[in-house]
Amino acid sequence: MATVTNIRNYQFLITPLLDMNVYGEVVDVSKDIDLTDFVKNNGIGNIKRDIDNGDYDIGVFTYGNITIKALNIDGKFNDQNDFRSLFPYSRDKAKVTVNYLDLDGNVLSSFKGITNEEGTRQDFRKDEVKFKVLSEDSVIRKSKISGGTVASGVPISQAIKNIISVPEITSVLTYDESKINVGTDYTIDVGGWFDNKKTKTGLDALLVASGSVMLIEGSTMVVRTREENSGNTFKFYGHGDLFGRENIINIKSYNTGVQRMFNSIVVNDVEVANNDLIATYGARQKVISFPFITNLTTNTLIAAAILAEFSAPKVELEIETTTEIAKTLNFLDAVSIDYPYRRIPVGTDYLPLYGVAKYGEARYPIIQGNMKIRPQDAFKVIGFQERPKKYTTIVKLRQRGTTISDGSFNDFISVYGSAVYGVSQYQTRID
Repeated sequence: MATVTNIRNYQFLITPLLDMNVYGEVVDVSKDIDLTDFVKNNGIGNIKRDIDNGDYDIGVFTYGNITIKALNIDGKFNDQNDFRSLFPYSRDKAKVTVNYLDLDGNVLSSFKGITNEEGTRQDFRKDEVKFKVLSEDSVIRKSKISGGTVASGVPISQAIKNIISVPEITSVLTYDESKINVGTDYTIDVGGWFDNKKTKTGLDALLVASGSVMLIEGSTMVVRTREENSGNTFKFYGHGDLFGRENIINIKSYNTGVQRMFNSIVVNDVEVANNDLIATYGARQKVISFPFITNLTTNTLIAAAILAEFSAPKVELEIETTTEIAKTLNFLDAVSIDYPYRRIPVGTDYLPLYGVAKYGEARYPIIQGNMKIRPQDAFKVIGFQERPKKYTTIVKLRQRGTTISDGSFNDFISVYGSAVYGVSQYQTRID
C-alpha cells in the first residue's frame, strides 16, 4: 500500500481588497502577502471540489470551502476597523491561495478562494482567527443577474458568457470566451426569466439544460461536457502488484451508481423514459423545470439528453492516495484501477507456479477480499478531497460511458464474443 513519507509543506498567501473589486497589497499592489508562518498545516482544513452537488444530484457545480486558523497576536487579521489590520477596505472577499510544495520543491496550487466574513470567528484566549474561505467560484453565489443580461432568442452559450463576464466575477476569476463550450446549444425562449436571479441559480439551470459542467482551471472559468479527457490514462494499483506500484491507501464508498441513475426524465411536463431500465431497476424519475424553455421539441431533446447520460447505473467509488500522487490528476481524467483479490498461501507453502506445480500435490491459496476491480474498467475523476493534515487526497471516480455495457477501455480490451481475429488488440493479464 502507498505510505506517506517525508514531511512536506503548504504555503498560505493572501491578497486583500484595496477598494471595490480592486485587489493588491497596500505597499505593492501587485504583491500577494505570504503569511505561511502564521498558519501551520494542521490549521488548514480539508479542501473539497466536486462536479456534482452530492451523490444524488447531477450537473450542479459546487464550490468548495476550507477553514484556516491563523495566529492573530498582533491584530493583523482583524477587520478594517483596526488600524493594525492588513485589510484596508474589507476583510470579506480577500483572495486566498494555498499552495502545496511537493518533494521536488515545485509549488503546486491546491486551493484558490476568497474569505467569507459571515463565517469568520475569533478566539480571544488563543489570539486566533478562524477564516471561512470559499473557493474562487463562490463569487458567483454572491452576485445577481442584472435585468436584460439574457435576451430571448440567444443560445445558451451566449447567455452563459453574458452572465459571467461582469466585473464582480471577473475581478476574481478569468473569463475566456473560447473556454465556454456547452454540450448542446439550445435557444432560450424567455430571457426575462433570468432577470435578478442569483447568478448561481441561472448558471445551474443553463448547465443542466445544455448537458455541461463548470470547472475552474487555474483561475479560469471553463464550461464543457462530461466526456473524459483525451490522452494518457492514469493507473491505480492495489495490493500485490508484481512491480511494486501500489499507490492506493484505501478504497471506500464503493457503490453501483444507482443513486445517481434516473431512467425517467421530465422537463417542463415532457417525459422521456427508458422502459427497459425501468423494468430492471424500477422507476427512478427526475423532474426538472426550465421556465426559460417553452418549445416542446427543445424540452423533449433536453430530457432525452439527460436520460442518455444518467439512465444507466455507473459505479462510483473513492480512492485515497497521497497528495503527491493526486496532484497529477485533473477533473475528468481517465483512470484505471487494478485491484485484485488477495491470494494468501496455505500454511507456509509458496504460491504454486504454472508449469512447476503438480496437480494433486500443490496446495492452492485462499482467495480473500471484499471485491476486485479489473484494470479494463474505465473511470473518470469527478471529485477531490485534499487533506493537508495527513498529506493525503481522496479522489472520487465515476465509471465512464452512458449505457450498461460501455464502461470499459474498449479500444484496448477485446470483449469475448465480439473480438475479430486479426483486428482486435489483446491484453496479457497476470492475476
